[in-house]
Amino acid sequence: MLLLNKLNLGRFFVLFLCTGILIPGVHSQDTEDEQVFELSPFEVSEDSEIGYMATETLSGSRMRTSLADVAASIDVLTKEFLDDVGAVNMYDALDYVGNVSTTNVNGGYGENENNVWFSTPYQARGFTTSAVGADFFSTGRSPTDFFSKGSFTVARGPNAILFGIGAPGGIVNTTRKRPQFGKDEVELQLRVDNYDSLRYTIDVKKELIDDKLAIRAAVLYEDRNEFLDPAGYKRQAVYGAVTYKPFEKTTITLTGESGDEFRTFRYSLVNYDTITPWINAGKPSYDGNGLVDNTTGSGLERMGRKALMISGQPDIPIMNWQNMGETERIEIPGHIDQNRIRATSYTSDTAIWDINGLQLQGKSRQREMDWRDITLFVTQEVFIPELQLELAYNSHRNEYLLANTFGHFNLRMDVNEVLPNGETNPNFGVPYLESDRNQVITEKQGLDTARATLSYQLDLNDIEIFGMGLGRYNFMGMVEDFRQTSDFAGFTRAFIENIPGFPAAGNWTN
Repeated sequence: MLLLNKLNLGRFFVLFLCTGILIPGVHSQDTEDEQVFELSPFEVSEDSEIGYMATETLSGSRMRTSLADVAASIDVLTKEFLDDVGAVNMYDALDYVGNVSTTNVNGGYGENENNVWFSTPYQARGFTTSAVGADFFSTGRSPTDFFSKGSFTVARGPNAILFGIGAPGGIVNTTRKRPQFGKDEVELQLRVDNYDSLRYTIDVKKELIDDKLAIRAAVLYEDRNEFLDPAGYKRQAVYGAVTYKPFEKTTITLTGESGDEFRTFRYSLVNYDTITPWINAGKPSYDGNGLVDNTTGSGLERMGRKALMISGQPDIPIMNWQNMGETERIEIPGHIDQNRIRATSYTSDTAIWDINGLQLQGKSRQREMDWRDITLFVTQEVFIPELQLELAYNSHRNEYLLANTFGHFNLRMDVNEVLPNGETNPNFGVPYLESDRNQVITEKQGLDTARATLSYQLDLNDIEIFGMGLGRYNFMGMVEDFRQTSDFAGFTRAFIENIPGFPAAGNWTN
């Protein structure tokens, strides 16, 4: 019952009803009524997947090719397999691909999709790479979510640098979901877990005019929580696609996607305990008179920072905290228990408070992001069925704001009875987490790609030598123009240690 109270049922059923109103009469047609439609060599049909087995791929040669004819290391994870293992995004899927690791340290590890810096999304064959595409267009910073993507392919080794867009380790490529002629379907998915996460998607296919016009629409809402609160993310997005055949030999497909995400990353750094030594020393406090006693084992240390901004206290200005008090550090020269203190981290075994399932760093490593993607495909038969031309254009825009905290994390108690200006300290006796610096970065990125691809299939099996045909050959040429723009800005907020030769007091700010 608690879980049901957390569901956004109103939004869910509004979307469901709107789907039923806008697309009436949606149904699944009988197999005997389905027509056979000839696909272009630049597209792989969803029907080519049989259970967990994929029979065709584009990653082998950029044209639709039977996997049996591709002499390269390529893994294709089908929709049925992804559904069965519960994989909803790229990082969920990569766990089932050999020679690929999703572990990184900058943004946590494991399922932290698109880590803080976007620099090491995954490792393939020992190479750190960020080569991720959809229909061989770069997806920039945006996440790869299967609500709008179809087949999932990982190409490794030399084939991964096909046409210069990959990396020696490997490349991940997905295909955007497209409308299908002869199929009217609605698919609803609802997912929950024991961390009170919620995800639902709606995927609609509808043929409006027989063999002429078909549409597809998808909606995503996800609120994922992790085992450490408040790590997780909220993601919502919409996707639409329309396919139109103005002439028998011409097909036009237009797709569009818009989404946003707010993410709190999980830390892989320990928190050092400086409260226990203070408790063992009798919980001393500092009243603002004189200097703090630095005697070994006194429980208090002189604050070695010049300026300090109190997070969450906008009414307290930046003050000079020189010579104010703080709980005993983890490393004090000459301390008789220095080695033990160095090895002590603040864990559930040593904690004064119950921190089970809690990330002490809170939301100090987080990101806000939104993205927009528009893609146009035009395929045309040129004179003969064996000669096909594809013109494609992709415009991708994404923007993000990142806040990332660095350094050792020391869990302390505010032992100052007064503020540096003499006023009563409202945070006296409150625990806090101290870090070295915080970096804030924002970026706007634009990716524009235009390409023209010509494909020719030559079948010489009718010409036999010694009773054997001469085989079937595919030829392809491609011209591509890729342009990227980026507006990047950032600043760092840092604490400054005491500098020898400078006055002990003074309003040094940074």
